Amino acid sequence: MSKIERKWAESLLRAILNLSGDKSVVLSTENDTSSFTISGEGKVGSSWWSKELFLALVEKGIHTEGSLLIRGTTKKGSILYGVILGRGGAVSLGVVKLGQLFFKIYGRESGKEVILGQLKIDLIS
Repeated sequence: MSKIERKWAESLLRAILNLSGDKSVVLSTENDTSSFTISGEGKVGSSWWSKELFLALVEKGIHTEGSLLIRGTTKKGSILYGVILGRGGAVSLGVVKLGQLFFKIYGRESGKEVILGQLKIDLIS
């Protein structure tokens, strides 16, 4: 992978770490889906290599295609974020698009209480 893909992966991880509380992340690439937990203290996964594996999979998704679904916890409940990977970068889904996808999958009468959010990703050179 190239340096720019690594920078995008690190920027995306920084954005996730900036969210308060514990997070559950589902990372999908063209032929793989992986789940990661990220603690409120910034620990990625349960092993010493989880962070590097996460970054490598994000890089792969940026190089080919992929997506991230991030569920954070707040005092009010769960908050959901979505990110599309590919074409050499990452794009955060807006609240409207994320809502359309969420309700298409779960329906409006699902009884699920969820807040939709947009993740702010800053690419740092």
